[in-house]
Amino acid sequence: MSSPSTPQEDQLGADISEFPPSSDEREYDVYKDSLLRFAGYANELGEAFKVFIPRSIYFGTYGIAAAYALGDTVSKGHGVYTKTGDVQKGLQQGLETGLWQGKYTVLER
Repeated sequence: MSSPSTPQEDQLGADISEFPPSSDEREYDVYKDSLLRFAGYANELGEAFKVFIPRSIYFGTYGIAAAYALGDTVSKGHGVYTKTGDVQKGLQQGLETGLWQGKYTVLER
């Protein structure tokens, strides 16, 4: 049994004594921690009211969701690049975020 001062480790040796990180330790993310996160659901409103709204508004809801996904993608990639100075890590984080956002924000129905 580990003592309280010894960090707990998972099978790969990662410190899991504070998992998930407390909100005090986590950096503020405007795309997760503000009302802006609801912009990612704009296309869901468009789908729900599709028969009641003009086609331009329906497509506009997808534009809003896509803009949210793109903004989050660029923000995450740039954040990693700024912290590490490594372009490849920044691009990797941006790609990962973009794929996730593209699938679950814009394409998922």
